[in-house]
Amino acid sequence: MSAGPYFIGDVPVQDTIVAVTRGGAPATLSDFTSGVATLLDPLGASVLPVPTVAIDASALVVNWPQESVFALAGVYTLILTLGGPASVSEVVDPVMIVVNSTGADSWVTPAYVQQVTRVAVDETVVASAVSVISLLVNRDLSDESVFSVADQRNMKFAIAWQSAFMTSNPTALTEVQASSKKVSDVAVTYDTSATKSSWLAPMARIALRKMSWKGSRTVQIGRLDDKVEYQYLNEAADAFTGWTPTR
Repeated sequence: MSAGPYFIGDVPVQDTIVAVTRGGAPATLSDFTSGVATLLDPLGASVLPVPTVAIDASALVVNWPQESVFALAGVYTLILTLGGPASVSEVVDPVMIVVNSTGADSWVTPAYVQQVTRVAVDETVVASAVSVISLLVNRDLSDESVFSVADQRNMKFAIAWQSAFMTSNPTALTEVQASSKKVSDVAVTYDTSATKSSWLAPMARIALRKMSWKGSRTVQIGRLDDKVEYQYLNEAADAFTGWTPTR
């Protein structure tokens, strides 16, 4: 059995259910009264704190700690040992858990989205949310490190709420807004700006308004003959001209 994928630093928000079988058929666990979990990281070292185990009719319920146990990328091994009276014990087939590194372009994980918005999403929705926001705000989001700490925080909130919005409204990106309609002869005038606005989650819009680039900027301009080569309204020239956000 396998579980995940998770990302480094994730705290699973849902218990992991492990179905126990013998010979391909569901096993009866009435002979067991306790379960012990051992978690090994990709290097084979034991990980603390360990999850707790509850025994159900024919399955085990793995309760994850409140702090993350995923510090390395790779495949973790969860070993579950059942115990009972008269020294009865059984080791269940190990559960392989995939943990991915948090790349610079991932921004948020599904677990983070659910923690913030209480909406369960998957990785594909998060990736779509990133691409939608990147297009709407006209910013390259492939490298998180170029953003300030404050901008990273607000962008993560924006992506989280956009992911939740797209999950709860699966047709949101296919809907268009009309500024006028005509019943006879079916004439419709589409409102492009309103349509683009409807594609963005309301909470994501609030978070994006707090990004530093939404404020005005102050540029120190020297001699004209030294600076004439730069286009000050082009953000690509920022590294050469220098600027400081007003807020």
